[in-house]
Amino acid sequence: MQVASNSESRQVHGHRAHATHSVTRRLIYALALVPIVPAVAIIGVSLTDTCFGLGPFDEFRWFHLFFSILWVGATICIWRGVILWTLGRKWLTALVSMIPLVQVLYGQPLWNIPAAGCQILDFNPETLRVGQHEIGISLWVWLAIWVWWGWEKRQMYEKHMHRPRRIVRIPPTAKRLAASIGTIPFFFGVFLLSAVVLEDALGLTDPLAESLLVTAVFTVGVWILIWRRAVVWSPVVIKYTAVAAAMCLALPIAALLLLEDHVTDLPLTVLACLPIIGWGVWMAVTVGFWPAATSGLSDAGPVPRCMNCRYLLIGLSSTRCPECGDEPTLDELWHATAGTI
Repeated sequence: MQVASNSESRQVHGHRAHATHSVTRRLIYALALVPIVPAVAIIGVSLTDTCFGLGPFDEFRWFHLFFSILWVGATICIWRGVILWTLGRKWLTALVSMIPLVQVLYGQPLWNIPAAGCQILDFNPETLRVGQHEIGISLWVWLAIWVWWGWEKRQMYEKHMHRPRRIVRIPPTAKRLAASIGTIPFFFGVFLLSAVVLEDALGLTDPLAESLLVTAVFTVGVWILIWRRAVVWSPVVIKYTAVAAAMCLALPIAALLLLEDHVTDLPLTVLACLPIIGWGVWMAVTVGFWPAATSGLSDAGPVPRCMNCRYLLIGLSSTRCPECGDEPTLDELWHATAGTI
């Protein structure tokens, strides 16, 4: 009986490991869309213009059309195997998938900002439309995560009359990584929109530094919002997070202001790229020291963790994970913990 129990435990653990590997593979595919989709969309616009002409759409609307179809279609194809396609979920997916197409159906800025006179980085109404479209893509990613799997700690399931209920659990870390991919167009969209709004609404003649600061605040806020439940917010971690935000976001903007005043022939695109590097460093640095808050608890030996999402189960009265809802047996949890020695 004990041998059979151990065999079943290994089979269950192997099945979960295979499922985790499948999710990881899908995340890599999703990340690969970031460089592929814009490049293919640009090629599609060029071929359309060469072979058929642009017709009623300008090049920006064609780009938005190709980008939206490729991004939404490829993302659904990547994740379709781990989505429970109930009727309601299909309709909600179709509804939220209209968000990236708004800028195609209505080819003008969504609110009345006379941006034609903007001079900063040659901004114009087309730039405003690009920023709106980038934000729309990010909103679609975040809403799709909610439609397909729900927020954290929520299980999505389907129930049919003639067959047993099937449950799909996506690890919270996988959802956070998918949401993090969606932040990439969001950052650029906020930067473009904030620069136009600051110049037009506030009358700033050169709002580059201000728009970069606004985008930096959004960057830090959204990143912390996505990963907040995966971090043990001890005083030390809070201090390191604050220092990292200041070093990686404030210093590049300060360097931008100094270079802009003392190096007059430096291209503006070079100055604008400094904070972008800072945002990337911020993401990499936080990934480096945030997990240390939990890994440091295991110095005394192996500790019980959720077999599904690796959440620490210290101090709980049951084996049920409060993060993802997974509830292994004591034998499964003991074998998984012993395997970490």
